[in-house]
Amino acid sequence: MFHGLTIREYILKNQNHDTAFWAYGTGADYILSYLLKYSDKDWSWLNKEILKWQQEELEILAISLAYNEQFPQEADRILVQRFNLFSIIFENIEAAEAYNLLDELLEFLNIKELVIEKSSLLRIQKQFDTIKAPLKEKPYFQWFSEIQSKINSRIELTVNQPNGSITE
Repeated sequence: MFHGLTIREYILKNQNHDTAFWAYGTGADYILSYLLKYSDKDWSWLNKEILKWQQEELEILAISLAYNEQFPQEADRILVQRFNLFSIIFENIEAAEAYNLLDELLEFLNIKELVIEKSSLLRIQKQFDTIKAPLKEKPYFQWFSEIQSKINSRIELTVNQPNGSITE
């Protein structure tokens, strides 16, 4: 069994690298290649284990989960698990940290082939409501509206699916 502790150790060892390391390169490559080895049992374990992690560790993992450039076809087979894990992280970190992950959220929401479980979308929506509430009057409200529209359209699609998940 592969464990998130190894991923966590890698994050801790390399946490001082800039965001690009995690979003577009070596860090994300390592994490995704490791996650490709996970079984369903491993994913279930990691979904619970990350709740013990520090905020910075969670943010780094979330940024890496959204990366898809190096091996997109291989990483596509774990898109559902990656989005589910991302949604758990997004829901459980502080709103200010979740705000920093909105670009990564959009990366996921723009993947047309992604099957999304309604429970994951509802986790995202809950935190997104927290983020946008105090910022409604700011100039980036239109950006929030775009994100909300994408979340809403994905949630609406789940209504028509018998198993509560969606694809476009």
